[in-house]
Amino acid sequence: MLGLAAASREGQPEPNMLFGAVQYMLLTGKTNPLSRYFPSITMTPESPDMAFPAFRKFALQHQGEIEDLLGSKLVQTNEVQRSAYIFPAIVTTHRLFGDRPISMIEIGASAGFNLLWDQYSYQYDEDEPVGLLASSLKVTSSFRGDKRPDLSGGFPTINSRVGIDLNPVDLLDKDQITWLQALIWPEHFERRARFAKAARIAMVNPVNVIQGDAVELLPGQLDEIPATDVAYVYHTHVANQMSLEQRTKLFETIDEFGKKQDVVHLYNNVEPHFHATIYRNGERIERPIAKTDGHARWIEWLD
Repeated sequence: MLGLAAASREGQPEPNMLFGAVQYMLLTGKTNPLSRYFPSITMTPESPDMAFPAFRKFALQHQGEIEDLLGSKLVQTNEVQRSAYIFPAIVTTHRLFGDRPISMIEIGASAGFNLLWDQYSYQYDEDEPVGLLASSLKVTSSFRGDKRPDLSGGFPTINSRVGIDLNPVDLLDKDQITWLQALIWPEHFERRARFAKAARIAMVNPVNVIQGDAVELLPGQLDEIPATDVAYVYHTHVANQMSLEQRTKLFETIDEFGKKQDVVHLYNNVEPHFHATIYRNGERIERPIAKTDGHARWIEWLD
């Protein structure tokens, strides 16, 4: 089984890839006794404690097909709940720039859900909902600790939103949608429901997601942002899939751009928290934003 998982592409998290590939095959119609353990497939799943023998048998029976998936697919969860910390990070850091409009670039944008953070409403604990209250998607999360972001005042004006991804997701492609669904753990019902709503919103509000290597494409995309705008470059759970050389080059690109134009770089998987590096009038400002669960189920605000 470890040897099979190792067929994943370099830089990809092997457990996610293997479990995703197996669930993908079941979702696309592979009839097998293993299905009875998957809450994503049956309404009355059997105990997962008993699932491994059936899982192992299925995986080895379909080893060739699974290896093909592991060699061709990427982990692209595009977890829309991460907007729960992207939204406050952008609106609070933007106050350093007055009422200037922003242009956004998301690295690892997948289907572009987190480029549309202003199209969702947000519920934090028992607080009053904020954001786009009429949205069909409510993103929920909980704050830990004693600090809270000030979320009054609405959204900044967004002039452009661009995503960069090695393998952008076409929401009209059923196979690509099924792969994203397969990367959601079977028992995560709420995540699947959020995904479906986010997909419908993204189809009504399509964003430009460019295919390619962000390290190579970012300089050209930054150069297209007018000096009147504040550039926002952000990525979540992407830096851990980059080599040290790639990550260093990416950060240097943003650093060079920040010497001539205002930019905010939001990222995790480098610092031990979600972090902002802010360039304002040539000055570099480092601000820890939040500690957060990987799927933003809770947020400990630091800023």
